[in-house]
Amino acid sequence: MDREIARIKQTHPRARYVGISDGAADFRPWLKKHTTTRILDFWHLAEHLGAAAGVIFTKVSEREAWLEDRCHRLKHEHGAVKRLIKEIEVIHAEGTHSLSELETIGSLPGYMKRNLDRTNNASYRRSHLPIGSGVTEAACKTVVKQRMRGSGMKWKHSGAATVLRLRSKRLTKGAWEAFWTRVGLIDL
Repeated sequence: MDREIARIKQTHPRARYVGISDGAADFRPWLKKHTTTRILDFWHLAEHLGAAAGVIFTKVSEREAWLEDRCHRLKHEHGAVKRLIKEIEVIHAEGTHSLSELETIGSLPGYMKRNLDRTNNASYRRSHLPIGSGVTEAACKTVVKQRMRGSGMKWKHSGAATVLRLRSKRLTKGAWEAFWTRVGLIDL
């Protein structure tokens, strides 16, 4: 992966390189090395928020309304994460929940604080950057998994790399035809 990123960066030296990941700390050094912008996957954050909402509200309608509102704010308002951290800390400090519920609520502010530098979703959206990894995950499934994980398939690195390059060209509009034109096997 490092070699492929280096190759792409040589081809596009002025591009903005964006990395989207969950809140796990183990990817952060690698992403910092390879990207100019790092984003916390919005849906991972929403999942943590949903767990807290499930503890805070007993009525499903209240839980859903609160979660929808907070997710909307997180996507569109500057400073929404800091405000949400304070809101959750106040709820946690009230201490009106069981010990396990307080653990669920109490873990959310720490998660958001550890990832605060990657949660400026309003700015990312204004810059037309993705805030979720769904498109990338779907591409991995479509481009890689469907082709490489067939029954009984085994690949050496060079063979897998070649097949994936061809598959990527085949699935990219215009790239397949351009490839064959450049090779000289067809004349468009």
